[in-house]
Amino acid sequence: MSIFGLSVDAIAHGLPQVDTSKTAIKEICPTFLQPVKCEISRYRTLSGMCNNLDNPSWGSARSAMIRFIPPVYGDGISIPRRSFDGSPLPSPRVVSLVMHHDVSEHDFGICNMIAAWGQMLDHDLTRAAPSLDTRSRSIECCKTPADKRHYNCYPVDIPQDDPFYKFFDRRCMNFARSLAGLQPGCRLGPRWQINAISAYIDGNFIYGSNEEVNSRLREFKGGRLKTSPLYRNLGLKDLLPMKTVDPDLGCIARPRNMYCFDAGDDRVNEQLQLAVMHVIMMREHNRLAEGLSHVNPHWDDETLFQEARRIFGYYNGYSPKINGGIRSAFQASAYRFGHSLLPDVTERYNKFHERIESIRLSRQLLQPYDLYKPGIVDTFILGLINQEAYRMDPSITTEVTNHLFENPVIISEWIWPQSMSREPGSTVFQATTASGNTADCPNSEITMSSPVSIDDIDLWTMVGIAEYPVPGAVVGPTFACLIGEQFANIRRGDRFWYENHGWPSTYSPEIRKVRLARILCDNADEMLTVQYNAMIMADPHTNPRLDCATDDIPRLDFSKWRDTNYKK
Repeated sequence: MSIFGLSVDAIAHGLPQVDTSKTAIKEICPTFLQPVKCEISRYRTLSGMCNNLDNPSWGSARSAMIRFIPPVYGDGISIPRRSFDGSPLPSPRVVSLVMHHDVSEHDFGICNMIAAWGQMLDHDLTRAAPSLDTRSRSIECCKTPADKRHYNCYPVDIPQDDPFYKFFDRRCMNFARSLAGLQPGCRLGPRWQINAISAYIDGNFIYGSNEEVNSRLREFKGGRLKTSPLYRNLGLKDLLPMKTVDPDLGCIARPRNMYCFDAGDDRVNEQLQLAVMHVIMMREHNRLAEGLSHVNPHWDDETLFQEARRIFGYYNGYSPKINGGIRSAFQASAYRFGHSLLPDVTERYNKFHERIESIRLSRQLLQPYDLYKPGIVDTFILGLINQEAYRMDPSITTEVTNHLFENPVIISEWIWPQSMSREPGSTVFQATTASGNTADCPNSEITMSSPVSIDDIDLWTMVGIAEYPVPGAVVGPTFACLIGEQFANIRRGDRFWYENHGWPSTYSPEIRKVRLARILCDNADEMLTVQYNAMIMADPHTNPRLDCATDDIPRLDFSKWRDTNYKK
């Protein structure tokens, strides 16, 4: 029963039925949540608005994340849940100490590229809108007395006998809940989370999710994005543009006369490998724009930019009834499986696939400055395809569980998956029944044999990364279901997906044959060879390295984009 005397069922199912358009709520409801008239366009909007013409806000930036069954909150509305017996849930730090020992083993099949690609794709799909203070800065919870803390503070308690932090007299880790969201039309109900970016695979981490960011990043010449052309005289490709406005925001330990990087997503500087992926994709966009300009020299800047972006945002299975928006359990738990894959060091390799150096993970977070060294981008790319990833299991490197949280800025960027899993009111039962087909989303054996309530079990810790992988996959059955269904909905619910009607028949086969290996070859400075499947470790028999200079790795044929209707 809530403080308003309503049952959980009434809050979850009754309140959303209220027609708020006939109440005073209509006057204060944000315009982007109100019905809008969409115009049919050849190109996506940056925000994802009007992708679905019948439901314009579905999957758009600032829209609420999806739930298939109601969340579980302590008061039925918003307060984080407690244990089934009314006691507080154990501290996420305690759960981490008990469950996540640093005894990781390598997965000899996959390389570190899969973790880097996964993080990049995550940043294209999800961004829980952060809670900010009155100065638009991250909320500080630990240094504020409990009775004066921001209402979204949800700090992590550290036990006095913590094996690591007891030496630093630290008892609290900063964590603030994400911003509470609104449903379309400002309908009432329990707390929802906001996805600050579009939910479609549209490259918004490259281009931004609004016109202000997009304009800041564009060169407005030849359809290209801005770059830092520092080493063209050395025959090296450009780096990302420098972040000269608020240069210290999102970075630490910035050297004098050196800047962080700017991109469509402000998390670009979180770690070096992510910044490297941004460099690759920025270069790829500009390569596409240049290739299109060669076959269509009459196209102006806007056409070249939009057509290159259109190629980038990778069946006739589109359905306007499918909401491609992000599910809370996917964002908060399932797609954070990559934390388990992270090694304790990042390795660099030369063009002959020989290891050069190892760098501690915790020493490259929010510090992308090594990329300013001429030619070093290639060594990180080669490291991604040569370094073995860790196997997905409950083991987490201490570079994440301990050293990751030495700096408060880093804590706000890499928050505890356990806290993230609890914050939106997701439970194991919800996650495994959300699809409406429990045969496809099985309950883990761990949840069925546990002596505590199934709703007390953290989805990420006790189920997701604890399950054995399904055959041929990295993740277990629960995460496989959540991730698989999310990506299926993204594809079926995306009107601009490249296999849908509206694309010329010559485009789809060309886009379909593009390999990550070719993108790496085309955008590295001096890469000689790469394995055909760039996310799998090279093997001379099953995944051989191929020469970048040959057509063994297929190339995009820009002639398919020639404007045959143009007459000089």
